Amino acid sequence: MNKQIAIPIIVLLAAGLILVGYLFLQERNKLADAQSEVVSLEGTVTNLEKEVSNLEVALAGESNSRELAQAEIVALTQTISSLEANVATLETALAEETAKRELAQSEVVSLEGTVANLEENLATLEANLENLQHALAAQQNINVTLSDQLRQVKYPRHFTSVEELTAWLQKDNTDTKNKPLIQHAFILQVRALMDGYLLPVSFYWQEGELWVVNRAVIGENIYSVSVLDDRIELSFYGIELLPARPIPSD
Repeated sequence: MNKQIAIPIIVLLAAGLILVGYLFLQERNKLADAQSEVVSLEGTVTNLEKEVSNLEVALAGESNSRELAQAEIVALTQTISSLEANVATLETALAEETAKRELAQSEVVSLEGTVANLEENLATLEANLENLQHALAAQQNINVTLSDQLRQVKYPRHFTSVEELTAWLQKDNTDTKNKPLIQHAFILQVRALMDGYLLPVSFYWQEGELWVVNRAVIGENIYSVSVLDDRIELSFYGIELLPARPIPSD
């Protein structure tokens, strides 16, 4: 009885032991797998910790870069503000320069008009000056002529020959004037004097009448000139030889 009871119990215990062993083996395998997984997870954790460390370093670098970027942004903002202020100053200066340029252009236009007027006035003055120079030259020629004439009148001379007297009388038109003989004679004397010659008026009484002629001393002879027809006649000869000019010129 006891054996019959003990055998089933032993069988049950053996079966239970086998089951427990099987379960133990399964749990042991699971534990080994778990340990292996733990080791793997520990490696993964280590790698993750390294990645976290790297990320922290990178984050610190990014933080520094961000702070540096923010500092650069602040500096750039200040630079932009300064540039904007400079631009505003330059715009103001440009506006002032533009106004000055417009004023200068207006003054240039005004000056160009003034220059044009001055050029016209200068052209007029140059023309007037040229006219005055011509007039001055003409007046100088007149003065020279008058000076020569004055010198001739101041220092008249005798005719040098009958031919010279004849040539001068042919140029003179005193005999064509319708005036009294005495006036003719004086006109002839004055005209001869204006040309630098001596041809004085001479009066004489003949046959109860007053006669008038002009006299010319040529060498040692004295000739009479009729004012009516410029006829030349020898009146006296063999006189003392006289100087060509009664008053010597300077």
